[in-house]
Amino acid sequence: RFQFDPTALTVPMGRTQNAWLKATAEREQHITPVDVHIQKEYDTTSRTINAKVTAEFVDYGYPGDLRIHFMVVEDRVVGEGRGYDQANAFSNNRSFPNHIYFSEPNPIPGYVHRHVLRAVPSGAEGTPRVISNAPAPGDRFSRTYSYTLPEGYNEDEVSLVAFVAYHNDTRISERYVLNAKEVKLTK
Repeated sequence: RFQFDPTALTVPMGRTQNAWLKATAEREQHITPVDVHIQKEYDTTSRTINAKVTAEFVDYGYPGDLRIHFMVVEDRVVGEGRGYDQANAFSNNRSFPNHIYFSEPNPIPGYVHRHVLRAVPSGAEGTPRVISNAPAPGDRFSRTYSYTLPEGYNEDEVSLVAFVAYHNDTRISERYVLNAKEVKLTK
């Protein structure tokens, strides 16, 4: 999460000319001061996930409110009816005759949803007061999260995602992510 142009009122990335890919490739060249690790345990009987997220600083972080975020994501979610059928603004839309969904109905039943956010055990704004306001090389900060995976969620398609980000109550543009990690739950 990074706002490329803090003065913009909208996301300044179009899907044309690979603008998003170019901007993210440039952002990947920036060195991060923190490694993120996830140690997981999963009890298949109770479906309980215990995950220890560790932020390990390899360089100095800018002083500020740094938070650990932890999410549970499921891939390839399929169903039919309300909450599953995908709205399709491209269906027979003459402005987009070459779009891959031009010939598909609106809504699209049985749509395969990718990377569906299922839970945020850390809370949407991350866990405060775990990481010091001025981390230094060698500092390690950890938090353990527990979550019970509901029946109906495919444990083989679940991933655990953690990231470290700055938090600012008034300037959302300053809530940028320093580093992230994703691990499969069952693999």
